[in-house]
Amino acid sequence: MQHSSVFALDDTRYQTLITIVHDMLTRFDQRNNPAGESYVKRLDEIRKMELETRSFEEIKERMKAGLIEKMHAVFDSMVSDALNDIC
Repeated sequence: MQHSSVFALDDTRYQTLITIVHDMLTRFDQRNNPAGESYVKRLDEIRKMELETRSFEEIKERMKAGLIEKMHAVFDSMVSDALNDIC
């Protein structure tokens, strides 16, 4: 959704959504009694992380590279299937 041109996530909407998620995770913690770290604690840790511009660009490039590799694999599979059908 975040890559859609019609999707916008301003600070107010983000805070609203993160509050909803926090409330849901609190309920999960109460109901599920996680054996490890609580869901709320993990969310809080994630929210404390900062993403530097350089890190963001590196992640974006790795995602693009992975997508391109997957596209090549699908294309190779399609070509192989087509050749098998012809032969």
